[in-house]
Amino acid sequence: MNQKMSLLRGGAPLPPEVSATEAQLTGSVRYLFDYVARMLKLDAPQLDLIRPGFETLELAIGDKIEDWNQVFLHVIEELRQKGVELEQREALLRRMRRDGRTLLYRREMGEERLLTTLREEHRGNGFGIELVDHDRFKFYNDTFGHAIGDLVLSTTGRLFRMHREGDIGVRWGGDEYLRIVRNLVTETQLGLVAGRDVEIVDSFSWEALDDRFKEQQPRLSVGLVYCERPSREERTRMEQIDQTVRITPEQRFDLSVPVPEGSSWDIARRLVALADERMYEAKRHFGNSDEPHILQTNVRIIGGALVEI
Repeated sequence: MNQKMSLLRGGAPLPPEVSATEAQLTGSVRYLFDYVARMLKLDAPQLDLIRPGFETLELAIGDKIEDWNQVFLHVIEELRQKGVELEQREALLRRMRRDGRTLLYRREMGEERLLTTLREEHRGNGFGIELVDHDRFKFYNDTFGHAIGDLVLSTTGRLFRMHREGDIGVRWGGDEYLRIVRNLVTETQLGLVAGRDVEIVDSFSWEALDDRFKEQQPRLSVGLVYCERPSREERTRMEQIDQTVRITPEQRFDLSVPVPEGSSWDIARRLVALADERMYEAKRHFGNSDEPHILQTNVRIIGGALVEI
């Protein structure tokens, strides 16, 4: 039979997208399972959630079609609820990964990406760390209050999210931002990325946000570390050392927790510390000059240590 059968609920017909022909309903449970999966574009976890309902459906297939309709409605309702739950869970996870003020990734995500970059094979000849600090952030907070300071943070975060594919921007802490720049062909590429970030902030119309920025516009100081891609031998060395100790995510960059020398945690800490040194050196070196406040160091990993090149 090919006539349409409307599945009624509370006296009202279901929307067209959940209607089916009687032949489809009685012909094959597997066909119906695939039909719903295609119709709602379900992924593997969502399919696992609804599969038990279709197993129940198979047991009811020989009963009256009216009884079968109720099972089908139950499956659809269950699917709707589970879909909402999955969407809410995914939205929560997305929020947990992002800093609420700047909408950049939280520090934990940056730590994980840096460790992954050290441990795994990737394209390019190297990668870089860009550590950025606002030179005048304390001035804004002390002079105009925290509302202006928060405006600087959130706006810089929005500007800092403009990055190359594969790179990520992180709120590292306070008014410090960190970018992990992957797949670099040469060390000069890292300087170009940082120069673009400084230019974006310098050229932004800050006074359009608040007249008080006319006196002194936000300005960045940047410390850069370019690291050659670790050799296979160095990655193997790191992996072997990492296996000798257990470090929790909370301890990765906690300097009160010792880590083995030459481990991925040790090298990651040293890279960030070196970028931090260059950032503060840039502040001192350039002072109030109009030149870009950027200093860079290039290193390679040899025998579990950072060697400048």
